[in-house]
Amino acid sequence: MALNKTNDENNLACLKAMCSQEDPIATCNYLKLSPNNIIDETCRTAMVGWCQEIAMKLNLQPNTLWIAISFFDRYLSSGKGKSCAAFETSTCFSWRPLQKGFYSKEDILLLEVDILSCLDHRLSIPTPMDFSRLLVMFLPHDIQVSKVDLLDECQRKVAYTSTDMYFTLCKPSVVGSSCLISCLIDMDIMTSTQRRTFYSKSKVASVVDLIDVIQAQKRLLAKTKCSKSPPSTKKKSSAVPNSKVTCLSKMKFVVPNDESKLGINNILPRAA
Repeated sequence: MALNKTNDENNLACLKAMCSQEDPIATCNYLKLSPNNIIDETCRTAMVGWCQEIAMKLNLQPNTLWIAISFFDRYLSSGKGKSCAAFETSTCFSWRPLQKGFYSKEDILLLEVDILSCLDHRLSIPTPMDFSRLLVMFLPHDIQVSKVDLLDECQRKVAYTSTDMYFTLCKPSVVGSSCLISCLIDMDIMTSTQRRTFYSKSKVASVVDLIDVIQAQKRLLAKTKCSKSPPSTKKKSSAVPNSKVTCLSKMKFVVPNDESKLGINNILPRAA
């Protein structure tokens, strides 16, 4: 029993340490910086969708994708460097830089320095899954579910939250906690009494704002229900335009209709 108590205390100390790192990486609703609402939430959703597609093509870890999207949101939230021009000029964000040979090595390095400066060089940050994995350590040992399966389901919910601007404004601890709680409810593996015991044992309330967690969990539940609604039976138009312009075009991204131009070989930088 003494060993278990020590483990719980160590895990709680880790939880507090990670929470202390959250304030410096907070984001704001940078969409409000866009003149005349040229850039809106649908633009960000399209961008995140594109990032998810690239991550899948390159077989990247989900945490890597979340961190990349976090860098994107934090960069545009900073209001510093070249990030301000992202909402105003057609030369800062263009689809063409993603094609091989458009930008020089020096251009890419300069932008990387600008991003690092705007992020205050804070690259090692706690992610929602870091919090979820730690909170799982407080679960009762006799629960009838694999913790691996539980975390896999939690990972899917975290990936979903990346598409919603609401969760961008939440701390990673709130996102991770709400996703884990949502999984516990969806999988029906704990009674309400067991959940209260879990909250008390993990001392979540002393570290994470439970009101924010509950609101985020409700938002996640509502969005999940909407995503499971029956598909529309409306017949799609068969017309194919010369170029497919998505919301990304508002951020000066024009997606060619020829998907061969979007291949990984065209997106990755040219080898020296």
